[in-house]
Amino acid sequence: MDEQYTKHYIRVEAGNIIKGFSDAFALEGEINPPLRDMNGVPLYRWDGSKAVRRSDAEVEADRPERVPQPDPLAEIAARMDKFEAEQTAALDYILEHAQFNGAALSRDKIIEAAGVTKP
Repeated sequence: MDEQYTKHYIRVEAGNIIKGFSDAFALEGEINPPLRDMNGVPLYRWDGSKAVRRSDAEVEADRPERVPQPDPLAEIAARMDKFEAEQTAALDYILEHAQFNGAALSRDKIIEAAGVTKP
């Protein structure tokens, strides 16, 4: 009877398994396990004869530095504040220079005529 063997191929960099494939790849009983975590850090190393799961400390040491991301809500709030200030400045300019038949109109009269509730 012919025995069948599974062929495994791995690529190792600095002792860590960075790629692997076979016709039936399994490590620690898991078929086709991920070789890297979500940050791209290798989860296994090659000890010279077999693949060994790296410890949490080894994985953590190779994890890329986390860059703090800006708060999207703070950015939106800042944009809204800027927009409101620009709108207020434009309205103030219009109200300051508004005239009707050559006579200056007061801010209160313009707001009243527009039916806008006073802030």
